Amino acid sequence: MVDKSNEIFTLVATKLRDEFQGIKVIGESIGVPTEFPTVTIDETYNVPVDEDTRVLNQYAHVRYRVQVFTTGNTKRSNARKIYAVVDEVLQGINLKCKMMSTLPEIYNSNIYQITSTYEAIIKEDGTVYRN
Repeated sequence: MVDKSNEIFTLVATKLRDEFQGIKVIGESIGVPTEFPTVTIDETYNVPVDEDTRVLNQYAHVRYRVQVFTTGNTKRSNARKIYAVVDEVLQGINLKCKMMSTLPEIYNSNIYQITSTYEAIIKEDGTVYRN
């Protein structure tokens, strides 16, 4: 299995923590966080694309789900600022955004949520190819 999820999580989490004081970044999807702002980054799909003659997976099609949760009077603008940083980092390493949606009232009208998915093909050496 080609697994680069820790490296990708660390890259995004480090950038977010540098940019936003007190932000919580976790590596799994959640329903509603207890702290705000919170960002989740979770690899939800990892399927081998090709096997070599040794039956080793050299490439994987991967999908990451990102959730951004904010509250307060500026929840929408804050969520979008945070999401812009996530998008910049992930697109910068060749993960392509496949979907982005807002869910401002799904759980609680006080919480603003952005959910997005990113996909790519990743080689075992860490090279990321847009899908």
